[in-house]
Amino acid sequence: MISAVERGRHLPGLEVLLTLSQVLHISPNEVLERLELARGEPVETHGMTFEALDRQASESFWAGDPRRAAACYDAMLGKLRQEPDDDREAQARRTATTELRRGAALRRCGATAAARASIERAITLSDSMPEIQAQAYLVLAALLVQLGRLPLARDAADRALEIAGELGHVKLRGWCWIEKGEVLAASGEHAEARDAFLRARKHVRAAGDHHHAIKVEGNIGHCLHALGRYDQARRRYVGAVALARRHKVPLSEALWLVELGRLALDRSITDEADGCAAAALRIAKPKDDLLTCFRAEWLRHRVVRQTRAGELDRHRIAYLKRLYVKLEEHRGVDEIEEFKRVYCSSGTREAS
Repeated sequence: MISAVERGRHLPGLEVLLTLSQVLHISPNEVLERLELARGEPVETHGMTFEALDRQASESFWAGDPRRAAACYDAMLGKLRQEPDDDREAQARRTATTELRRGAALRRCGATAAARASIERAITLSDSMPEIQAQAYLVLAALLVQLGRLPLARDAADRALEIAGELGHVKLRGWCWIEKGEVLAASGEHAEARDAFLRARKHVRAAGDHHHAIKVEGNIGHCLHALGRYDQARRRYVGAVALARRHKVPLSEALWLVELGRLALDRSITDEADGCAAAALRIAKPKDDLLTCFRAEWLRHRVVRQTRAGELDRHRIAYLKRLYVKLEEHRGVDEIEEFKRVYCSSGTREAS
């Protein structure tokens, strides 16, 4: 029966669910998230080396399929249990690294309870591996920002920076300054966040890290946007979209298209705003990136409200409500907070 549950072929009752969570020392939410993720296509491990599975997982993650990546990391953890390395230190390093990457993939899937559990296991396992532990603190900081727990996120980002400084690792220091900047931006400290991203840019450029170079470019744009420097912000957003296209990182392209569209709407350029949102949706929907879909659809709804004030836009609102059920744990996302105020508060005109 447990095998059937793990493969998504059997849904346990409440009593069984609670028993499983108690025996495995995990929360019921994590069990439910694992069941939901298990409904995807299984990963074939027969004849696959650990390294081949790792490559497959990494390719899936950066191609915008974090659900597939998480499934690969689950398979890797199973392989590590079934075929342990004779070298205990190597076994511990592989396990910690896999838990870390699994946590990052689960975070992108919106499985926040399972992601946090995986990241915390990585932190514990990597106690004698500072580079891996710093990366785990970074993923934890990103998750805590997502959950709106900003003081804890700041502590995690500072801990990662402290470890990276001791190691003198250029690429890792770039990642740390990015996360520090994101925590500052989420806290409304946009001038300080911009300074952090500029420091990050020096490190990621020196390391030739194009994935994080995209993130830095877009985040500098976000800070400039918040500071009211619209022309400079637009150049940064356009640069981030161009970098994402050049390096074939579709979800990053969709993310910065939404930001470019938001900037256009702030300047009342509604055609450009709607075009950016539509382009983002063409990327995000096939990739099942629900948060970007929500943000793009909300942007299109705002365009409708600005250009056709009397139109109710019922079909889009119904779709947004379905997405909101899966995304309500995301804190500090402007579109989700605005949607909640307008359509989820009792007594509002729109909700009635």
